[in-house]
Amino acid sequence: MYIKEFTPLLVVILLLLYLCLVRWRSAKYKGQIGEKCVSSILSTLPSNYYLFNNIYLQNGTHSTQIDHVIVSPYGIFVIETKNYKGWIYGTKHGEYWTQNIYGVRYSLQNPIRQNYVHTRALQELLGVPLDMFIQVVVFMDKAELKGEQNDGVVYLSQLQDFVLSHSVERLTDEEVESFTALLLSSCVRDTNMEKRHILSVQQRIQERQRLIESHVCPRCGGRLIVRYGAYGSFLGCSSFPRCRFTLSLRDS
Repeated sequence: MYIKEFTPLLVVILLLLYLCLVRWRSAKYKGQIGEKCVSSILSTLPSNYYLFNNIYLQNGTHSTQIDHVIVSPYGIFVIETKNYKGWIYGTKHGEYWTQNIYGVRYSLQNPIRQNYVHTRALQELLGVPLDMFIQVVVFMDKAELKGEQNDGVVYLSQLQDFVLSHSVERLTDEEVESFTALLLSSCVRDTNMEKRHILSVQQRIQERQRLIESHVCPRCGGRLIVRYGAYGSFLGCSSFPRCRFTLSLRDS
């Protein structure tokens, strides 16, 4: 009798535990954990490094979400955080990278390309040359980077040393203060911004897919043609080497 009376309660508890597990495993939640780890490390930098976390910028109908930005005398660091595990393969110019977990493969957007888009949005806002920006992609230490070594792609445990290794002053104190103030005033703080950003990204993905299906390069507008490489056939832009867009045919 006692067990029967409490069976509904046990079901509710088990359901809540299951929902908590699903939330824990969700990509969004794992991403937030990764960003908090990076933010915690970056918060220990010297006082002349001005840190911004999870910022949104609006440019017309397009929005940009950037995980972390540091404005410092040694440059403006634009940081993309990836909380993945397993083996990670990818090249600088490839459209997608691959995550391999116990033989199961998943595609993810090229984080270097993602971060470059974020950097250009910041460049347009601040009006400074591209060489003033230092682009960084951070993977958690549980990931294992394989294949081609890409500049500016580091593990979490290497991040602080990587930032501090840039010791040549590029910006004056006045420029650092000016860019910091401009970034503070430009960050969108609307509570609905995340939803609008997600919708904007979905629309861009759909438009990109439409172009690819029409054999149009989504990066430069050139014509996509089938090419053959060491790892099989892929789509490449006819404007190569000016445009280095590639897409594996299994991802298209």
